[in-house]
Amino acid sequence: MNKYNNPAEHEKYSLVNRIEDEIHTELAPPFRDVAYRCAQDLSDVMYKHCAEEKFPTRGGEALEHFNRNFMEREISRVKGNITQYVRDAFGTDDDKKTNNLRRNVYRKIGKYGLGDFVDSKRPWKQADLDDRITSKYNVQAATVESTLTNTLQNYRDTIHPEQYDKLSAMIKEKSPVIAESISAYMPNQDNRLNRIFDMTTGVTNYNEARQIFEKQIIYDALEAAGFDKKKTAEYLGDSTKTLDRRMTSLGINDNIKLESKEKIEDIVVKNKPNEMPAEAISETERFKQLVEDYNSKREDNRKGNETDNVVSIGVLSNGNSKSHVLRKAA
Repeated sequence: MNKYNNPAEHEKYSLVNRIEDEIHTELAPPFRDVAYRCAQDLSDVMYKHCAEEKFPTRGGEALEHFNRNFMEREISRVKGNITQYVRDAFGTDDDKKTNNLRRNVYRKIGKYGLGDFVDSKRPWKQADLDDRITSKYNVQAATVESTLTNTLQNYRDTIHPEQYDKLSAMIKEKSPVIAESISAYMPNQDNRLNRIFDMTTGVTNYNEARQIFEKQIIYDALEAAGFDKKKTAEYLGDSTKTLDRRMTSLGINDNIKLESKEKIEDIVVKNKPNEMPAEAISETERFKQLVEDYNSKREDNRKGNETDNVVSIGVLSNGNSKSHVLRKAA
């Protein structure tokens, strides 16, 4: 039985495991306990940093996140060709409409500060601008180094002095690498929204991708609010009536709680209605069916064994030897 029934606890447990894997890879500490303790302490620091963050969909933050990330991903795919981006994203081949949309896209590029990003994706400008495009990490190397160093001090009397000094030196050397790796696991708004945005991978049409994104955002808000619509609306910065309208327009029904173990994108999106079952079956129902099938097979085997025993007894009553019967039953 999974003891991490609370989604927040499960998220933190998963975070500890991921950080522990990174520490094993980069530092290779002599005892597993060292890596696990370091991972716990780092995850505590990360959660403390994110403790005051609000639900990520308030004030249109989620939609702005989607718009920017969609532009970055699709402009990168077409190598900075804005005309091609417009045609793919908005499904138009009309030159006049394309030109009008291009002007709007360039305004968005200015709004999001993506001018250098777009140029960096154009082959003839890429070499000169690569160094100007840098990644931002949520976890600082200094934070990782100080946290791991403090944790390691608890093992000063346990680890051999040479190993202790070696680990200390490696922590200083590898902290930037670890910081970069675990930043992707930071339980903050951007990373949570990035995980939802990843569900739109491969969808080049703007409206289709936005629909997938918005459906999952509403699903996450419902789940976080315990499927309480009033609380969900507060999380999303909407009124209850507005939430109802959004759910209706996106095809999310009021029985979504019954499907809480299913991924929204597997239930109502991906534009594959012919591949969907008549009724979505929850993970609980699937598991229940597997258990029933297993028990049914066990019952059939038990009845088969009983039949063999009856045949054996019948043979004995006819005077055959016991050893002959046992071989026959086998």
